[in-house]
Amino acid sequence: MILLGLQSCEKKIPKNSNLGITNSTKKTFQFTEIGRKEILDVKFPDYWNTQTYNDSEAPPMTKEAVYFEEKLNDLDYFDSVKGRLIKTKFYNTFLTEKNQKIDSLFILDSISNKDISFVYIKSYKTENGQYDWPPTFQEIDLLIFSKSKFKEKVNIYSCQNYPFAVGMRLGYLNREGDLFVKEFDTDEEKTAFVKEEHIQISKDGSTKLISSAKKNEK
Repeated sequence: MILLGLQSCEKKIPKNSNLGITNSTKKTFQFTEIGRKEILDVKFPDYWNTQTYNDSEAPPMTKEAVYFEEKLNDLDYFDSVKGRLIKTKFYNTFLTEKNQKIDSLFILDSISNKDISFVYIKSYKTENGQYDWPPTFQEIDLLIFSKSKFKEKVNIYSCQNYPFAVGMRLGYLNREGDLFVKEFDTDEEKTAFVKEEHIQISKDGSTKLISSAKKNEK
């Protein structure tokens, strides 16, 4: 299961313009919209059967299962989000967990409200370890800085690829700062809808979990 990640640190955001930071302040502050609003309307079942490896002995996928699998793929927007490649390692500390390494980072956007800065970053990561096929991670995160000091990381999108399983966190962030999230786990037999969340991100940089509901796996 993929969880919302929150971190805190005293490290300051650099003022070097080469990092792709554009500290623009809007008269009427709005967040940059990320994701697809349609995810709010799709009523996913708790689970549906899949055929990951075209197993001839597995029961055929039903029309409903095919529909929801295709819908989930359609809502996956990661590849369509473009940014500017950055080579600085400044953000690595905020974006990696133990045994992870950054493969590449992209700045998607940067917006400010007075002393609060919001930096949208797309990342590709790999887990270090003794694996024939190391797990890979694709993420879109919102980094929040207060007076140039790192405050929090909010994960908007995440796809964790393991040899026989995939965990996906699909988030839609609207211009008002409402982040709506649906999480899924896929293995060799099924895709399970495991969690749904609503998080409020305020223009002052604070975050609040409005609701969180785990689904019943079968």
